[in-house]
Amino acid sequence: MVQADTQTGRNYDKFEFNGQHFNKRRLALALVQHVVSKKKIKNIKELKNAFPDAWFNSGKLGGNGVVSIEDNVKDRSRWFVQPNERLPLEDGSFAVVSSQWGANIDYFIRQVSKEYGLSIKKSAKNNLR
Repeated sequence: MVQADTQTGRNYDKFEFNGQHFNKRRLALALVQHVVSKKKIKNIKELKNAFPDAWFNSGKLGGNGVVSIEDNVKDRSRWFVQPNERLPLEDGSFAVVSSQWGANIDYFIRQVSKEYGLSIKKSAKNNLR
């Protein structure tokens, strides 16, 4: 599905979701935010059930996972931690979404599309970074 579109081997693919264009990392954030708002997720257990860690690791267990509780994050540079990016949960905690997306985005998109019936398309717009 996704192929690197530069000579350096770096993948700068863009995607369209809900009429907006996103790079890989912003797409992941937008998808999680969308599902959380629709499903009214209350706590980290429900959020992890909605976005299993294996979705970040192309179906394998281990690694960082898609989401975490903000207080558990060690390297904040690898997560969306700005106030407008954090996901408030009913228990008073904040969840954050990983910003580390590369080839693993393909698997994530397939799982989210299948599980939640969302339409995500590769975008013709390549000027976003």
